[in-house]
Amino acid sequence: ANSPASKGELRSGDIITKIDDQDIENMNQLKKALYRYRKGDKAKLSIIRNGKEMELEIEFSEVR
Repeated sequence: ANSPASKGELRSGDIITKIDDQDIENMNQLKKALYRYRKGDKAKLSIIRNGKEMELEIEFSEVR
């Protein structure tokens, strides 16, 4: 609750396939991509939810 993911409507089970223009194929790529963002930055996520492709936007906040 109250995380950037939940505020951006990301749900458990969603598969992140792209952050902005960077393809995400594994957890290492996801972790590296996330380090590029700072508090207040926004990113467009391409995800797969229940077999359907979707796009969401999230805004990054402080790491807790």
